[in-house]
Amino acid sequence: MNVIALPRGGGKTTWALRESSRTGYTLVVLAYSTKRLHMEQAIDMGIIIPEPITFDDFIKGRGSEGRKVKGYIIAN
Repeated sequence: MNVIALPRGGGKTTWALRESSRTGYTLVVLAYSTKRLHMEQAIDMGIIIPEPITFDDFIKGRGSEGRKVKGYIIAN
């Protein structure tokens, strides 16, 4: 497990999006609104990422049905 600890505005989200694009790992985000924002940011960056899931769905084992998940990146 790797932990990326950077200050506010330090590039954590950008790193998570690029890493998701590079590895194919699914982002786990706080809420549905954050999920939408991450998808929009990935489009703006010109990268393709797997559809993120919420933390609640991750804990309850939902959100990844019907697709093969390589791994997860927990993003805040």
